[in-house]
Amino acid sequence: MNIMKVSAPGLTSLGTTALIRNGSFFGTNEAKRADFGPVRRYLKKEAVRRVDPSEPVDCGESGTAHPGEAFVAIPVNSDGTEGSPRSVRSDYWDGIYMPHPESEGLWLPRGERRVVQVPEGVTAILITADQGEDNTPLVQVVFYPDYVAIGARNEVYSNSETFVLEKLVPIID
Repeated sequence: MNIMKVSAPGLTSLGTTALIRNGSFFGTNEAKRADFGPVRRYLKKEAVRRVDPSEPVDCGESGTAHPGEAFVAIPVNSDGTEGSPRSVRSDYWDGIYMPHPESEGLWLPRGERRVVQVPEGVTAILITADQGEDNTPLVQVVFYPDYVAIGARNEVYSNSETFVLEKLVPIID
């Protein structure tokens, strides 16, 4: 298999698959990094409700939220309906969310979001900071037209094209 790897020494391109871990993909080998296009900056427009689980909660693709290790973030839409829960590591929460200034019990995302679209014909394999049931890193596979998102601590995860279009507002410089 042809793999474009990201590791501590840097990025080596061998083909049309990208292995991305800890955000080090961004800013390593500019020639291949450019294949992914510009990193786009956005603000997230949804509030979330935080749940501190008393037992493990399956949060789908974002893994399982374990008591004392992760919170469950439940998106709250403007009409009051709730979206799918996602697991957020406890030690990441305060860097990602801040209390909503107008709605007690809700949290807003901090700062901007950075995303880059996966090019057509490329398979991006993400090794996320989240962990599965056996405490191994979760792996996500991302294809065009979806995006690789870079978190506040340079962790990487996937964002669907629909999510980017519906839940993020672009920052225009």
